[in-house]
Amino acid sequence: MGARLSSLRFSWPAVGAAAALLLVTLAAVGSGSRHTGGRLVYPIDDPYIHMTIGRNLALHGSWGITPGHFGPASSSPLWTLLLAATHRLVGGRDATPLVLNLMFGVLIAFALERMLRPFIARGLLRGAVVLAVGLSIPLPAVIASGMEAPLHVALALTLAWAVATRLAADGPASHEGVIAIGALAALCELARFESVFLIGALAAIAIQRRRPGTACALIVGAALPLAAYMAFALPRGGLWLPNSVLLKTALAQITSAADWETFLLRIPDKLVWKRNSHMTVLLLAATWLLLPRPHVPAHRALVPRILLLAFVPATLLHIQLADLGWFFRYEAYLVALGLSAVVASVACGLHTLPGRWGGRRVPVPARIVATLAVAVLATPLVTRAVRSASWIAPAMLNIYEQQDQMARFVRTYFSGREVAINDLGAVGYYGGARVEDLLGLGTTPIARARLARRFDTAFIERFCAAQGVEVALLYTSFFEGESRLPSSWREVARWTVRNPVTVGDPTVSILATLPGSTTRVREAARAFAPTLPPGVHMELLD
Repeated sequence: MGARLSSLRFSWPAVGAAAALLLVTLAAVGSGSRHTGGRLVYPIDDPYIHMTIGRNLALHGSWGITPGHFGPASSSPLWTLLLAATHRLVGGRDATPLVLNLMFGVLIAFALERMLRPFIARGLLRGAVVLAVGLSIPLPAVIASGMEAPLHVALALTLAWAVATRLAADGPASHEGVIAIGALAALCELARFESVFLIGALAAIAIQRRRPGTACALIVGAALPLAAYMAFALPRGGLWLPNSVLLKTALAQITSAADWETFLLRIPDKLVWKRNSHMTVLLLAATWLLLPRPHVPAHRALVPRILLLAFVPATLLHIQLADLGWFFRYEAYLVALGLSAVVASVACGLHTLPGRWGGRRVPVPARIVATLAVAVLATPLVTRAVRSASWIAPAMLNIYEQQDQMARFVRTYFSGREVAINDLGAVGYYGGARVEDLLGLGTTPIARARLARRFDTAFIERFCAAQGVEVALLYTSFFEGESRLPSSWREVARWTVRNPVTVGDPTVSILATLPGSTTRVREAARAFAPTLPPGVHMELLD
C-alpha cells in the first residue's frame, strides 16, 4: 500500500509537462475559434458521430445516429458510453469531448512520468522528456480532435506498463493483479478494437515467460468485449463489429488479385511513405535496442525490453490490418508506447554497441556520426509534432466552413426529412434530419452492401428512393465507377473551401434525389448561399 501511495505523490515534472501540453492545446484551439465565430468546432467531423450516439443513448436509450434506430457508427464504444454518461450528468455540451480529453492528457503526462521515473533520475530532464514524448504523440492534436485517442493512449500505456512490470518481477504473481490486467485489457479493447494487436503481443510475451495467468487474463479481457458487442449488436441487425471498423480494415478493401498483392506488400509500402516515417524510425530504433547487450544488467533493462518486444509486433500487425493517420490518432497509442520504450531503453544503456563490442569506448568521430544519425532519425518525429500543432486551427476552420455549414443548411431547410450524406458527424449532431450514410458507417444496410460488393448505382438509387431521401450532400468524388451516383439525381449547387486539411474533398455537392424535389432543393441552396462564411465559394447550377 505504501508503494502505491508513493506513486500518487505530487510530481512536479509531470505537472510541468502536463501544463505545457495543455497550454499548447488550448492556444491552438483558441486560435482556431477566432476563425469560427468564437464557437468550438472540432478539427475533424468524427467526434460529432460519437456525440450524437451518446446523446441519443442518454436521452432515448438507442445506439445510433437517429433516435430509436440502431446505427453502430461508433468505433469506440467506451468513448461513446463515457459521452452518454456525461450527457446524463451535466447535459449536452459541445465542449464535453475536449474537456474529457484535457483530463486524459494530464493522466498521460503522469503515466509517462511514472514509467520513466525508475530510468531517469533527474526531475528536470524527466519532465522535459515527458513533454517531448507528449508533443510527439502528438497530444495537442489528438486532444483537440475530440476523439477517443487520449483515453486509448492512457489505457494502453497503463496496460503495457502493468504487464511489463509484472512479467519482470520475481516470485509468484497475485490474483488481484491478474484481475486488474484483464480489466485493463477489456477497457483498451472497448476504447479501440485495434488494441487486440497490443494485447496479443503482450499475451505472447507472457506465454514465453511462463506466466499463463497473465496471458489468460489478457486473452479473456480482450475476448469479453468482443463477445459482449456481438451479443448486443447482432440481435439488433448489426454486424459483429461496428460498421466503421469492418469497412476500414485492410481486408475489406480487397476485391481483386491486385488488391491481394497490395495487401501482402502493405507493411513495406506504408513504411516508405514520407507521412509514415515516424513509424519507420520507431521500428528501426526498437530493433536496434533489442539487439543483445550482455554488458547491460538484465534486471535493469528487462521492463524496457518487454515494452519493445510488445511494440514491434503490435505495430506491424496494426499497419498490416488497420491504418495509420487520420489526424494523427489511429497510431497515437503505438507512438506513445514506442517512444516511452525507446527512452527507457536508452536510459538503461541499450543504445550502446551490441554483442562483444558493447561497453567499449567509442571513438569521437564515431560518436559524432552516431549523434548526427540520431538527429536525422528524430527529424520525422519533430516535424510531425510541429505540423500537428499547426494544423489544429486550419482544420477547425475546414470543419466550420464545410460540415458545420452542411448541418446548418439541413437544419434550416430539411429538418425532420430524409437526407443522404457521406460525412455523418456534424449533420447528424446539429442537422435534426433523418440521415442515411452512403458510406455505411451509420446505415447498416449500406455497410452490408459495401462489404458484399453489392453497393452500386442501382443500389444507391433504389435504397434512397425507398427511404424517401429528397436531398443529398456528398463528395461526388467518393462515388465513381460502379458506385457512381444515379443519373436521375440533379446537382443544384456546390461549395468549395480553401486550404483543405482534414476534409475528404474541398467541394461538397448538393443534389436533388427525387424528381419532385429539384425546385425545393435549388431554392433552398439559393437562399442559403448569402449566409455562407466569406471563405467559402458557392456555385449555383442550373
